[in-house]
Amino acid sequence: MSRTYNVREFLQAAGAQRQEMTRALSTAEHARRRHYAERGGLEQSAQQADIDLGRALLPDVSSAAVERAVTLTGYTPLRDMSGTLEAERAQLSATVARLEADPRFRDRELLRHPRTGTLSTQIAQLQDMRATLTPTLEACDHSRMATLLENGYGTPDYRVGFWRLSYYRDWEAADEIVARMKKASFAEVIPEFTRARDAAGELESELSRLASEVQAGEALEQEHRAASEGLASLESRYLEHAQRLLVKHLLEADKTRTGALLDREPNVRLLALKSQATRSKLEYLDGLHKEKVETFAAQTKVALDKLDRDVAKYQRPKNAYAQFPSESFERRFRDPRERYQKHWDRYNTTYQTIYVYEDYDRGRWVSDFLWWDAMTHGMDGGYIPSVHYHHDHYGTTDYSSGRDDRDDDLAEAAAATATLEVEHSATESASSTFDPS
Repeated sequence: MSRTYNVREFLQAAGAQRQEMTRALSTAEHARRRHYAERGGLEQSAQQADIDLGRALLPDVSSAAVERAVTLTGYTPLRDMSGTLEAERAQLSATVARLEADPRFRDRELLRHPRTGTLSTQIAQLQDMRATLTPTLEACDHSRMATLLENGYGTPDYRVGFWRLSYYRDWEAADEIVARMKKASFAEVIPEFTRARDAAGELESELSRLASEVQAGEALEQEHRAASEGLASLESRYLEHAQRLLVKHLLEADKTRTGALLDREPNVRLLALKSQATRSKLEYLDGLHKEKVETFAAQTKVALDKLDRDVAKYQRPKNAYAQFPSESFERRFRDPRERYQKHWDRYNTTYQTIYVYEDYDRGRWVSDFLWWDAMTHGMDGGYIPSVHYHHDHYGTTDYSSGRDDRDDDLAEAAAATATLEVEHSATESASSTFDPS
């Protein structure tokens, strides 16, 4: 008769398994932090590899450099760059010339110098004049002032009866304003206040007009600054944009054709391989992390939640005498440490193998080359979509013996074909326009 396990043994085994699961989740969290920390540096390396490749393909915007880049990559839209660049140069130059002829910009120092500019001086003078009116306006700043003036308080026109509540409110407000103004009566306040109010209105209107002139002039200065900076950075902006386009084209174009072109300059070809490989590293490590860390952690959390529910269930008095068949009990609570150790050993080995790989000269610029196979020498990577797809279409290749020799005649034929395609495309109408935006 097979043995059975009781609730006490179940709870003991569950506690031990929970401890191992918790430890495994801690290991997964450590792996997650490490991945994102190392990924940041690798991402910078990938960006730098793209920059280095772009600079090697197109060191400047001269016609000779552009033709060389087209020859190396087959990216004929690059020839549109010169025309687009000159069109923007002409536009920016015209903007600068127009602004420099505008008196509001040309005479900016005369008009808007903080201390000596005519507009600045006028504004300062008007502000001083407005300041002399401030005491009167502040003393008369009362919520009932407009009502007093409208009702004619302090003049023979005041007709509010003494029996009305508003009469006493007007009286109280007027006395407060008279006291602030240090006058004998509200009648003395009225002319001084109205003169100050009207003068302040005229001053505010003139200050607003002058401020608009200053703002319009400053807007012209800002426009001139932007246009001038655009002119100064024009070639560098176009160069950086063109370099990015070349790298993107090279990494995405048909490698049979571009490979034949790149063989003309092995140093550029090596930089292209490094750029491709570094991007592949990011993809592989992200896929590895998702499958071996994130998925593992998610599955472990699900199992841990189920374990906790079962523990809660069998801690209830009504289940105190439950029995568990040995086969299912031992299968569920077998020691997971060896399995976990194999999982993390395999993960760390694969991760480190990819992360430290730098043998970029062992790569091939052909469609059926896969960096995963070159980096890992056949480790399983089917959980990464691009690796799975490549293996389905091309199979798995062992690159451990080094780069295969290719037939020289075929390589020369491919290079000649690619050259003809590039030269032919130069005679066609522009299929796309270079856009640096």
